Parts: sequence; C-alpha cells; structure tokens
Amino acid sequence: NWTETRCSTGHNSIEQTHFGVASISPLESWCRRYREGGAEALRPKPKGRPRREATPVTREEELEREVRRLEAQVAYLKNRALVLFSWVVARR
Repeated sequence: NWTETRCSTGHNSIEQTHFGVASISPLESWCRRYREGGAEALRPKPKGRPRREATPVTREEELEREVRRLEAQVAYLKNRALVLFSWVVARR
C-alpha cells in the first residue's frame, strides 16, 4: 500500500509538490496519525457541536408551545398599539 510505504520510509519534496502540499508539516501529521490509528484516523471528523436528538413532541406539548407563541405575539401587539396610541396623543 502506498500510504504504508511512504509513511514508514518517509517522503520527499517531489511527492510533496506533486500532491500540492505546501509544507512538510501536514505530511508529518498525517503520517503520525496513520501510524497511530491506521486509515480510519485519516478520515475527517465531524465539526461543530453534535446535534441534539429530536425528542418526540406530544400534541399537548405542541399546543402549549403554540399558546406561548400566541401569548408573546399578543403582548407584542398590545405594546405596539400602546406606543402608537401614545404617539398619536402626543401629536394632538
């Protein structure tokens, strides 16, 4: 296997330029990871925070969430109406 051969015997600048690797540092890192964990260690790791498992939502929970959303919307609209009313009264 090419990877095993190159990682065990070393690498040269011709191969480095042929594969478009600008520095020897990544090659050394890849070879170290390959020696420690095999080909599996070279596979990309998932980035970011792991996704939270979706918990099944009951109909009751769905309705409670909708009630909270609608209550927040009503509170916003009441506040907006109060601001507009105050503005109209101040302009008289």
